[in-house]
Amino acid sequence: MKGTMKQLTILHLSDLQFGKHHLFGSLELPEPEQRFDTLIKRLTDDLRQLQKDNGLSPDLIVVTGDLAEWGMGSEFVEVSTFLKELVGFLKLDPVHVAIIPGNHDINRKKCQAYFLNCEGDGKTPVAPYWPKWVCFEKLFYDFYKDTHFA
Repeated sequence: MKGTMKQLTILHLSDLQFGKHHLFGSLELPEPEQRFDTLIKRLTDDLRQLQKDNGLSPDLIVVTGDLAEWGMGSEFVEVSTFLKELVGFLKLDPVHVAIIPGNHDINRKKCQAYFLNCEGDGKTPVAPYWPKWVCFEKLFYDFYKDTHFA
């Protein structure tokens, strides 16, 4: 059966770190400045060129670790906007995107508050200390809400 398998092209993105110090501009800038030097603009330009020059277009996107800078809800709104624009550009279904969190994707302030609330109530914190994941969880469910994952 050699030669009958379709080639699988994977786009791996890591350490995006959307937030206050994001390296590729902010989605909070007014139009048209916000699209001039953003990560989505640079990436779609590169992907367009790869398609044109080499016929390559990702079949699967793997986004690993540190999507956000501090695990805050506003950062994940930017991540969500980026991912939705990317899958729209590539005409992929969200089920072809794997999102794997990293240590920057937990909200340490919410974790600290959870421990303090437990202490204030005389209770023992229960692993995995879920409140630190609530902002990531919202991104995850929002991104996959129209798929069979939801």
